[in-house]
Amino acid sequence: MHTQVYHLNTSLNFGKHAGKTIVDLLESGESRYIGYLIFNNIKRFILHPDTIKKLNLQGFFDDMPISCYCNGGMLSTNQFEGFSKSDILESLNNKYQEYIFNPQKYEESVNHEIQDYYNKQNHLEKSELNDSNADYNSESRFEKYGGYNGYSDDTIDDAFEGDPLNTWNVE
Repeated sequence: MHTQVYHLNTSLNFGKHAGKTIVDLLESGESRYIGYLIFNNIKRFILHPDTIKKLNLQGFFDDMPISCYCNGGMLSTNQFEGFSKSDILESLNNKYQEYIFNPQKYEESVNHEIQDYYNKQNHLEKSELNDSNADYNSESRFEKYGGYNGYSDDTIDDAFEGDPLNTWNVE
């Protein structure tokens, strides 16, 4: 996937609405997806100034809806401090200007941000896994019954009613 400048009839090249245009989304009642992309500052979604003007003339930014994970509903951006219509328009225009000034540098920056995000996620997952493994492998889990038949103290207490001999016929 690459960064793209979107006009009203440019097809999205990513996401759950890939292949649809901004017009398609507006006409099908999915305009909140556009709001989601803007609100979350999706770097590869850049609106052309003509598109921004046309959407603004239609009042799209006055009470821009966004998709959200709140029981499948929508939120309006006017509920968020610091996210006024003028903030939105300024942000969209700045992003476009940054991109056209040096598209290659912009793309490299986006790729770097994405790589950093996944590196952090990978690091978090590894550290969480290491933490959980440390807990799992701790000697305190096998103090009471000495790891009888390979079962932890908690397993013997919960599943075998606290009697390690009850583990004899488990496959």
